[in-house]
Amino acid sequence: MNQNRDNPQDDRRALARRMEPHLRRSIQHGMGIRGSDGADVGTVERVEGAYIRVQAGGGTHWIPEGQIMRVDQYVHLEVGADEVAGVWVDEDPNAGEPNDLHEQHEQGAKGEQRHLTHEKRNERQ
Repeated sequence: MNQNRDNPQDDRRALARRMEPHLRRSIQHGMGIRGSDGADVGTVERVEGAYIRVQAGGGTHWIPEGQIMRVDQYVHLEVGADEVAGVWVDEDPNAGEPNDLHEQHEQGAKGEQRHLTHEKRNERQ
C-alpha cells in the first residue's frame, strides 16, 4: 500500500505509534538530532513520555516519538530540518503527568545512582 506523506491520517497514525523499546533505549542525553535532509536540528535532553525533549533554536521543544525515523549516533527524524518546527511542541505535553520511567527511576536512591552513572558514561562518549 502506497502511503501519501501529506495525508493527515498518516500523520495521526505516526503520532499514535509507540516507539519501539530498542529505539527508546538508544536515545541518550546529548545526542544530535537530524532532519530527513541530514541537517542538524538540535540536541536531545531526554525522553519524556511519548516525546523527546530537545534543545533547539534557543529553546526547549518536544518532538513526538512518531517523528523518529531511526537512531544511530544521531536521532533521525521523518521530516526535514525546515519542517521540524511544524511538528514539535513548545509547551510540555506531559505537564501534570509522570514522565514514565525516567521520573520513577530518578525518585529512588538506586535510580539516582543509575542516573549519575549514565550521565558519567555519556560524558565519556
